[in-house]
Amino acid sequence: MREIKLNKPTVSPYAEKLILKILFEHNQINKLIRRNDYYSDDLASALGLPEEDDLLVTTDETSSKASGVFGTQSIKPTVTKLLKARYQKIKALPLITPDYLAVAYDNLHRMQRYLELNEAEFAILQLSMHIRAEKALEVGLELLGSADLSTSCRIIASLLGISKTKVISAVSKANKLISYGLMGKSRSYYSDVDDHIEWGDTLDLDEFLLFELNEDTLLTKCLRVAQNASLTLSHFEHISDMRNMLLDYLKETVHCQKKGVNILLYGLPGTGKTELAILLAQSLTLPCYFLHHEDSDGEVINGEKRLNRCHLAQMLLKGRKSLIIFDEVEDVFSSGFFERSVAQKHKAWVNHFLENNSTPMIWISNSVKGIDPAYLRRFDLIFEMPQLPIHYRQALIREQAVETLSEAEIRYFSQIPNLSPAVLTKGLKVVKHLKQQDPQLNVSEKLLAIFNQTLQAQGYKKAFPIPAQKLDYSLDYVTCTQDLHQISEGLRKSKQGRICCYGPPGTGKTAWAEWLATLLDMPLLLCQGSDLLSPYVGETEQKIAKVFEQAKQENRLLVLDEVDTFLFAREAGQHSWEHSRVNEMLTQIERFEGVMVVSTNLMAGLDPAALRRFDLKLHFDYLQQEQIKALAHTQVKKLGLPKLMESDITRLQKLTMLTLGDFALVARRHHFCAFETVQDWIKALEEECMMKQGTKKNTIGF
Repeated sequence: MREIKLNKPTVSPYAEKLILKILFEHNQINKLIRRNDYYSDDLASALGLPEEDDLLVTTDETSSKASGVFGTQSIKPTVTKLLKARYQKIKALPLITPDYLAVAYDNLHRMQRYLELNEAEFAILQLSMHIRAEKALEVGLELLGSADLSTSCRIIASLLGISKTKVISAVSKANKLISYGLMGKSRSYYSDVDDHIEWGDTLDLDEFLLFELNEDTLLTKCLRVAQNASLTLSHFEHISDMRNMLLDYLKETVHCQKKGVNILLYGLPGTGKTELAILLAQSLTLPCYFLHHEDSDGEVINGEKRLNRCHLAQMLLKGRKSLIIFDEVEDVFSSGFFERSVAQKHKAWVNHFLENNSTPMIWISNSVKGIDPAYLRRFDLIFEMPQLPIHYRQALIREQAVETLSEAEIRYFSQIPNLSPAVLTKGLKVVKHLKQQDPQLNVSEKLLAIFNQTLQAQGYKKAFPIPAQKLDYSLDYVTCTQDLHQISEGLRKSKQGRICCYGPPGTGKTAWAEWLATLLDMPLLLCQGSDLLSPYVGETEQKIAKVFEQAKQENRLLVLDEVDTFLFAREAGQHSWEHSRVNEMLTQIERFEGVMVVSTNLMAGLDPAALRRFDLKLHFDYLQQEQIKALAHTQVKKLGLPKLMESDITRLQKLTMLTLGDFALVARRHHFCAFETVQDWIKALEEECMMKQGTKKNTIGF
């Protein structure tokens, strides 16, 4: 009979020894070697076992008859004997690292040094690497079947020759291997043993096997260096107190190497949160880093993995003076109605991290809504970034636009609600390039189109085109019960006052507020009643509070049009939430100390408590005969129509319900449907007055 020998194994000595240990010390030999075949041909081949056909011995007919056995004999005794002899020999030999794993082992030892891994952590990371790199070892572990974490830790401890307690500690999610993302964790309670120590996502195994790692290359797996800020600290003069507080706090904590330094900046997109964070680092000459959003293949990194890499980066930066910026933290902290956030799933670990991180961090979010208060309490400073004040926006536009926009256009664009500095800057840059291609380009028109596309995409209302033919406003054409000249001058000096304007639509109530903003040199904050309404209970009150706060912070003249939407008599309210809206509006009006103008066409329906909160009630009425005459002469000249005859003036003065709004409306019509004669123009004004006579007295309008 020819001698049967084992072939040279194709696995590393490390993997071979562990597989043999599983077979003989964990009694899995019978599972691998069946009567006439193997459980896994690949595993058998990796161990150097001969093919089954080479081991089968055919008996002769005589011996078969004598023994009563016909056919073939089992391969199990032969193979078991060969493997057992091999295991006894390999146990006594020192492990030799094959050349193809030399780089990987160097990297393992560097990781142990950089991350201060203990003996158990190193051994488990080594095992995890071999399982991923050598399929045969994974198959060998599959022989052990499925197990829970405790049983798996006992098996791993036995295989590696360390205590179960150390293994359990090493694979806990609070310790280094899991929290750094070097090793994954099974999502099933019962799974294969190797699933409990799966190689993690932080390090690509192929790169780990082929290329040498050092601290800097390892750091680049987690962080990217921040680019220089495009703004300067002077762009944040509107928050100078908070800016200086942040600078002073970071300077002191970096100097004394305080642990657990965390700052949360939140606010609407484009308000400069990221720019401010970078500027703080630059001002303190600190290296500044961002957590990656994508991996090397362009795949988005989820919140849990980013948190793992942040923890690893903290370890690598230990002892270095630097700053980490964690942008878009919603995917870590924000929870939904039906799902807990990543942070809530790992609450104890995240709390410990926030209290002990050695490198200061600035966390950036668009909102704190949905963030567990338990985490908010652990931030040293929390600051909401406000919108850039109007005059800063004007300076920003003027700086970027060079000579392409007029001062009037600059003022207009700077006052568009929800248009952030980032959107302004990008839009201006785009139009600059377009202007180079087309010198005749209408910059203002193109800018408005670009801004409106962004506003619409963000869920905001589009901005109206710049009114090119707006009727010139003059107090001479306003009929009011009190002296508007004196009142306007008084408001210019005091910059305080709560005014309620009421009267028929079109009499110039809102127009006076807009004119007043120019006189007072205050940016206008104009809100329609519909802008503040929300179908969700409680959200309308939030919007009301927010608009008052915005007017206060940015020193704007607040104008609330159609205020009767909120200040109706509470006796008329049908639901508790309707009363709540009225109460919120009344409270905000009473507390407001700037200049505020509200307008309504339904004075009789207002809540009596509202009237007491206004310093002045101004009644705007229809134009008087002399005003009609003066305004009519001005308008026909402006529209290019022939001069008015005395009979034309008499005809106009018979209209007792003419308003400034009527003249403005008819002027707009003339620009797309021109009047051929003065009589046609007068007839249009007459028709507008007839429409009013045919409607109810109390209607909502201009």
